[in-house]
Amino acid sequence: SVRAEFAHSVDLTGAGETIAIIDNGFYLDHPELINKNVTYFGSGLPEDDHGTAVAAIAAGSRDDYGIMGIAYNADLYLASFDTSVAGLADATNAARLAGAIVQNNSWDIRDSAINNVINRAPDVTAYQAFATEIGASVAAGTEYVDALVDFTSDGVVVFANSNDYAATELSLMAGLPLAFPELEAGWITALNGLPTFDGSG
Repeated sequence: SVRAEFAHSVDLTGAGETIAIIDNGFYLDHPELINKNVTYFGSGLPEDDHGTAVAAIAAGSRDDYGIMGIAYNADLYLASFDTSVAGLADATNAARLAGAIVQNNSWDIRDSAINNVINRAPDVTAYQAFATEIGASVAAGTEYVDALVDFTSDGVVVFANSNDYAATELSLMAGLPLAFPELEAGWITALNGLPTFDGSG
């Protein structure tokens, strides 16, 4: 449905590139990942279906079975969001240093909103408001934003907006460039579209 066959027909398969994914966890012995060049951040990763599915959609093996990733020849650099804010910064920096050209994030920080950072009091910096919104120290929040800025200087960060189809505003992480414009050039916010139809179709 994304017409990836056009890219594949001219040999754009992800070969020689690395995709970074921060998610809840990954089954590294899953058939779509087991034969791939996979590096991960930290001493180990939690196991979970969601992260595994995201990794398979991005770079799952091309073997005529199950899911074939869009960039099926790409390498993977995986990290879990089940860490501290400083850990997210470290994982982002490590992925950049490992040569990742894109970092996918299909998650957000619960009960947070970008509007709380954008509409902060005049004497509060964006870094301070962000740290308050995520419940972290200003130092840790700043370190994470700076890591994202560094990544977007040469690569692309992708954040999914809330999977809540009734949502009426951007989530915190998906809308982060509204508070930190230096992220804009290398940032993609992915939105789900759910069509609705009236009685006449």
